[in-house]
Amino acid sequence: MKKSFGVLSLLVLVATIGAGPPPPLPLAASNSAQMGRLNFLVGSWQCTNTFTTNGLPSRKQRNSSSTMVIAAKGGHWLQGTVTASSEGQSLGTSDLFVGYNAGHRQWVMIVIDPLGYSVVETSESVALNGSKWEMAYPKRTGFTATLQTDSSAVYTFDSFWESHKGNAISSHQSCSKR
Repeated sequence: MKKSFGVLSLLVLVATIGAGPPPPLPLAASNSAQMGRLNFLVGSWQCTNTFTTNGLPSRKQRNSSSTMVIAAKGGHWLQGTVTASSEGQSLGTSDLFVGYNAGHRQWVMIVIDPLGYSVVETSESVALNGSKWEMAYPKRTGFTATLQTDSSAVYTFDSFWESHKGNAISSHQSCSKR
């Protein structure tokens, strides 16, 4: 019985190897077409971010940031450097990457903070304006965010989630091109 199981396993393994890679996922749109929607982000931005806890403004959680965005990876990604401060104190510099994964039909945003912690947010919205975002890593249930672009010089990013203590947290980020 053990011998036949070994032969069967070997046959399955050989058949799997011979099958080649799985076929590519169908593409919703080319990366370059989708990435063209992000071109307005290239440049320098000034942002303010206000947090609330259970609907009440928090003075400690208000900060501003300066962001410089450039095209990267042959135009397949945008790369940003975000320098944040609160009440005159530096909060450090984070790296930001935004792109479109046509194979999965998703916008992808990766943020790496000054301590090396990372967050990955994704959106399956076709349009960037009004797109709905979820936190993919680390997985945070109940996290939602919406990106609004009123013009090529202004955008907002509103996020909502529940803290580890069960508090309802919201963030409103408003950015203007410099």
